[in-house]
Amino acid sequence: MTEQHRPEDRTDHDIPVLIAGGGPVGMLLAAELAHYGVPVTVLETNHVTVDQPKAGTLHARTVQQLARRGHLGTRTAHPDQLARPVADHFHFAGMSGLTISAPGTEAGPIVGRSQADLERDFEAGAREHGATVLRGHRVIDVRQGLESVEVTAEGPDGIREFTARYLVGADGARSTVRQRVGFRATTHPATVSALLGLVRLTEPAAVPSGWNRTPRGWTVAGINPYGHSRSHGTSAGSAGPQSPAVRHAAAPEAGATKSLRGITGR
Repeated sequence: MTEQHRPEDRTDHDIPVLIAGGGPVGMLLAAELAHYGVPVTVLETNHVTVDQPKAGTLHARTVQQLARRGHLGTRTAHPDQLARPVADHFHFAGMSGLTISAPGTEAGPIVGRSQADLERDFEAGAREHGATVLRGHRVIDVRQGLESVEVTAEGPDGIREFTARYLVGADGARSTVRQRVGFRATTHPATVSALLGLVRLTEPAAVPSGWNRTPRGWTVAGINPYGHSRSHGTSAGSAGPQSPAVRHAAAPEAGATKSLRGITGR
């Protein structure tokens, strides 16, 4: 890192790249930019990485790219592996019939990895290479200038103003950056309702594991008979709540049970 790129020399008003959102996209970009010596600051709303169940599987091309960038482990390469790709059977929305392959010298085509673990790894890599990560900072306004962008964020100590040459909006589907800058988006009402969480099963052996389709939707269950099981149910033809506060709230036990029983028919 050159002398002019030392993090301690930068101020809130002299930031080459500012990233709004410290999820997997924002943290990965910060890690990559910092690796190449580009000064970068991340503004993330959450004070810590959120461990609520979210995405949990990486597929072939994503695995391939992350492995090649050093974010995932790789196999020791041998000449004979080049001619022997690794293949796994997979599905689309529970419908079997897909085969996903990857080079024999790289990580497998399907890797189970929680989104939270990925975010932690990306953040650690970003910090290691000099990125500044400001947690507990929520972007509330964006103003585009001729050669810079001004960003207002609400943090632990109140309102804070930033000026950057570039701003990256990695703050999710309901992006404040997108709304403030005026990028248009085409949206459609929800047609399904999904419920994802950790549950304790009273009869683990009676619950079908993995992906299971029914005429009423599908379920995905990672069974743990000794603790919490990861459970995901998607009900076809039933739109879920649209309010973020409602969407992210804990589902009542009775409601979750009713939803899963309605899908499985049990």
